[in-house]
Amino acid sequence: MSTDNTQQLDEEFGVTGTCHQWIHGYLTGRSFTVRVGQSTSSTILMTTGVPQVSVLGPILYMAYVGPVSRLTANHEVQRHQYADDNQIFNSMTADAIDSLQACVNSLQHWFWANGLLLNPNICSTAYFVTERRLQNIAPSSMITVTGSNVDIMGSLHILESPWTADFHWSNMSTTR
Repeated sequence: MSTDNTQQLDEEFGVTGTCHQWIHGYLTGRSFTVRVGQSTSSTILMTTGVPQVSVLGPILYMAYVGPVSRLTANHEVQRHQYADDNQIFNSMTADAIDSLQACVNSLQHWFWANGLLLNPNICSTAYFVTERRLQNIAPSSMITVTGSNVDIMGSLHILESPWTADFHWSNMSTTR
């Protein structure tokens, strides 16, 4: 989050007054240097980000990407977010693939405009449908991210729980 984006805290979440000033001050005037061996770089003023190991880091990230919820809703696509992991999905209708692709295109644009990137190498697609309905999906119905086809997987992980394409939890009782 940049200091310019703290305005979003007011617009999206109603953070104003002393609290807004405190967060703005927390993010303003920070700098860093890099040290390798005996060499130290010159000091560079930071204009984005939050300090590492900051309690505010996850909260400010969630505030920063808050508009993504409205963006997906505008495409009538459902969204699930956990930390920086976003999953978009919708019911399998005739225009489902087109709706998802339009949403991905809008997300790419929003992320680029806000200093973030979607990584096609960690994106995946899964169809949670019956075998009969799966046969009606055109083989060319690929979702693309930054011009790269997204792999179609037989399962996805939702909050680290694997779901297979036939919509079963494959490991409901994992222990850590």
